[in-house]
Amino acid sequence: MKTLFLFDFDGVLIDSAAEIVLSSHNAVTGLFCTAYDDVPESYRNLFLASKGSSRSAGEMIVLGQAVLDRIGEGELERPITRSELEVDISLAEADLNDFKELFFATREKLVTHAPEAWAALHHPIEPLWSLIQRMQGSKDVFLLTHKNSISVKRLIDHYRLPIAPENIYSSDTGKAKHENFLDLASTHPASCYVVVDDAPNNLIEIADHTPQDVQTRLIHANWGYGKLAELKEFHSRGIESLELDEFLSHDLCHNHLRKIELSP
Repeated sequence: MKTLFLFDFDGVLIDSAAEIVLSSHNAVTGLFCTAYDDVPESYRNLFLASKGSSRSAGEMIVLGQAVLDRIGEGELERPITRSELEVDISLAEADLNDFKELFFATREKLVTHAPEAWAALHHPIEPLWSLIQRMQGSKDVFLLTHKNSISVKRLIDHYRLPIAPENIYSSDTGKAKHENFLDLASTHPASCYVVVDDAPNNLIEIADHTPQDVQTRLIHANWGYGKLAELKEFHSRGIESLELDEFLSHDLCHNHLRKIELSP
């Protein structure tokens, strides 16, 4: 059996921070900005500094409102922590699922009315994106992402990343990422699954829920959005944290990804 590669999308293969900032701002203000520079600099800076505290599309809305509140109070320097955001989530008037729908509806409005502007808010992360492009749609490469599949498909079409639709496991299922991983593993047998994700909690959940007879290599993409808070928790689960250049020179990349690239 072969080795399969499972990549997260946002932050690992594509930089979508600008789009998330803009969509969250439009959602919480009711405005319809189409360019990143249309969003006030104070909002952009504080949201990006605090983005690691949010773990879902619904939480992005709560974070956006918290950023607006901070700006109104003149407190612009200190990022919003995870514990502070959790308090705001507990006090929010709506459910996170409702906020998630608001976030996606706001994004969809931008996609519908300004599709080129929306796509331009994203930037493929190189040279990893080009490496996967050269694999010519290999069946050994999957996307395991929280992003909705419609947005993922639009972006991989726009930037010409040849990933088959059936190789995209997204938030559309309503399942947690570790559940989608187990579904994938059950239908695509492999000697090893290499999971590359920038969110520490996703990797920890996959490590904790994967049966011992399923071989994994869990890679924290330290070039993405989610930074490590507790190295000990990672090491105990065998999770490696790599910068992009370290991943590209890693034995996994040389022994498997580049072999796929060079195969006829």
